[in-house]
Amino acid sequence: MSRFGSDKARYALRLELRDFTDALRQCQAQFLLRRFKNGGVVKGIRIPKGGELSRKDLDDMTPYVATFGAKGIAWTRSPRRVGSSLSQVLSATEQKAISKSPEPNR
Repeated sequence: MSRFGSDKARYALRLELRDFTDALRQCQAQFLLRRFKNGGVVKGIRIPKGGELSRKDLDDMTPYVATFGAKGIAWTRSPRRVGSSLSQVLSATEQKAISKSPEPNR
């Protein structure tokens, strides 16, 4: 569950979840502060060639990730293609911390 978001092989995303909790714990975004106050975590995935996805492609994923219990999607692109749904709530330092989060343990 903690690695792929599902314990059912056929439903697993096949993209390993990364824990961004430590990178974002000090941010001032209210939706994250509420999550941390209640003992929650923030996880995400890195999508290979995800920078090629359009904003509509990203928005259309929201109903899909909800089937795995996610509350929504927040995204950021690699430094080569600027853009982020988080740019209004996270500092540049926080966004950089996300991009430098360590790879999951295998």
